Amino acid sequence: MVPSQDEIPVYLVDDDLDLLDALALYLAQVGFNPVLFSSSQAFLSFDELSESGCVLLDNHLPDMSGLDVQKKLSARGDKLPIVFMSGDSRFKDVVAAIQGGAVGFLEKPFSLAELKPAIEEALEQARQQTEALAELSEPDIPSLTRREKEVYKLAIKGYSIKKIA
Repeated sequence: MVPSQDEIPVYLVDDDLDLLDALALYLAQVGFNPVLFSSSQAFLSFDELSESGCVLLDNHLPDMSGLDVQKKLSARGDKLPIVFMSGDSRFKDVVAAIQGGAVGFLEKPFSLAELKPAIEEALEQARQQTEALAELSEPDIPSLTRREKEVYKLAIKGYSIKKIA
């Protein structure tokens, strides 16, 4: 059971509220589930991150840079793919983001034609990671029923109990 595209969250982190609203409207129209944050702290304190989503992250936030957010996510074991966006990043920022595992780096202003493929690539990377994790986490407990193993696999992939049911 693979979640439909409109169930997969795209976490948008940017202090430009107008841009957040515009991106959320576009992403919802093309079938994604946008989740908005106007600060890095608000995003980092959100405790319901899905393993099947991705992050669209501004590199220049007032409370913490996107690169610092990327480092904090990595340090706590969150493996969400990140697409950076920025209007004034230096070359070394782009290199640091990619070396840190970012899927892409969009320079503002970017077109919506650039945005969708970048997000799709990040979501494909997330899908591959969750499949690999599920394969590694296959329970070797003979007492589990077929349905219990199925529920276990879905829980490992990050599905909520409600979605599994």
